[in-house]
Amino acid sequence: MYAQRFGSLPIAHRTGGLADTIEDGVTGFLFDDMQFGSYMHAIQRAFAVYKSTDLFNAMRGAAMTGRYHWKQSIVPYSKLYLQALEQAGNEATLTR
Repeated sequence: MYAQRFGSLPIAHRTGGLADTIEDGVTGFLFDDMQFGSYMHAIQRAFAVYKSTDLFNAMRGAAMTGRYHWKQSIVPYSKLYLQALEQAGNEATLTR
């Protein structure tokens, strides 16, 4: 998030908080597989964007103006936890 705030476009594995704060191809670059080839593909995409000044500057602008705080992540995680609790309650009722 600090890198994005100052205009650096991160390259990161699509996991946890990184996937929540980096929008692939908009505010940085994400790769899915923990494999060298997947990582290199993300790096190649980053270099291609760097060569396109307009796209690079647009992405930097999007990264710098992004709102990075936990409020973005709270809503979807809260819904997920509530669904899990509800399902666990339903399963407990069925086993009684």
